[in-house]
Amino acid sequence: MQGLALTLLRAFEQPAEAPQLFLDHVILGACSHLTSRYGGASRAALARGGLSPRQVARAQAYIAAHHTENITLGDLAHQANLSRSHFTRGFRKALGMAPYPRLLRYRIERAKELMLHSDLSLERIALACGFSDQSHVTRIFKQTVAISPGAWRRDRKGSWG
Repeated sequence: MQGLALTLLRAFEQPAEAPQLFLDHVILGACSHLTSRYGGASRAALARGGLSPRQVARAQAYIAAHHTENITLGDLAHQANLSRSHFTRGFRKALGMAPYPRLLRYRIERAKELMLHSDLSLERIALACGFSDQSHVTRIFKQTVAISPGAWRRDRKGSWG
């Protein structure tokens, strides 16, 4: 870092001799060093193209807070300050799945909680979890859990009562 600072200092003292591209390169090097050293991203995550723990946490918190809304890839990428393509690639590397399946998994887990701890109809649960209707939650639930939501609820509530 000291070498980069000295290089910048010399360039600022004689600006006519320092091309803009060179300055951009040195400044980018300094920013890269500061980000990797103090930004919370592990070197391994950066090397493999994954998201930093902070970026993962922000994306997951956004999903939790907005799971009932029509979340876009742009919304999630914005949380990590990345382009949509870089975010998707990093998210997949960090969590082992793309953002949309992660959102669906969160919605299914939330639906399970509501089925266990409330007497809401499946239609109301579907809407409360961000699904468009009861058939949508049923289809995704069966794909994810391999049983219908009604059967899952009966099995769980029956084992408690």
